[in-house]
Order: sequence, then C-alpha cells, then structure tokens
Amino acid sequence: MFFSFLGVPETFAERLCYARSQKGVSQQAVADALGVSRNLLSNYERGVRQPDFQMLCDLARFYGTTTDYLLGMTDEFRPYKKRCKRDAILINQVLSLNDDSKNALQEYITLLKLKEEKNKG
Repeated sequence: MFFSFLGVPETFAERLCYARSQKGVSQQAVADALGVSRNLLSNYERGVRQPDFQMLCDLARFYGTTTDYLLGMTDEFRPYKKRCKRDAILINQVLSLNDDSKNALQEYITLLKLKEEKNKG
C-alpha cells in the first residue's frame, strides 16, 4: 500500500484499507455487515473495482467517515454525522427554491450572521 510522504492515504483503495484498519475489523466482518462478499470488498481495497454510489455511502457510514474522505476530496478522516430531521427538512426546502429565492435566502442568512456576531460582542 502506497501512502504519501505525509502518511495520508491517496487512492480510494488505500483510504478504504485505512478506514478498515481504524475500525479494527476484518474484510469478512465488513462484508457481512454490508451484505456483500469478502471478494467484492477485497476488489474495492485493491482498486480492481469501484463501488456504486449506494455502496460508497454504506461504506462511509460503516467506517464512520465521509464519502468526501473516501473519494480523496478531503484528507480529514472526520466522523460521519447524522443530520437531525429538522436539518434534513431545511436542506430539502432550500434545494427546492428557485435561484431568486436562494439569493434572497443567502442575503437573509448573511444578515442573521451579522446579528449573531453583534449580539456576541
């Protein structure tokens, strides 16, 4: 397994192996938990195959990290955090807005942040 000079795994396969080592589990244990074969998981870890989107999400959830980490978008092996129901609803509402409404919301958020900063100081 090749790691960069900083010790950070670089490829998806390396990051997957690293995540499993951090959790301290065998390939078989992961495969059983995710309902896949050990051979498939081994192929992911060797870079022979790539998981589909759902499996990528399942792997991140299982290892307690983010898909961004596994994909190399960030080097921070931070824990996966479940969003509360209210946050999920809010995110869906924002995503459903048209561009003008999103711009107005962004301006309102900026005002709210300024108000919070003013109240702190």
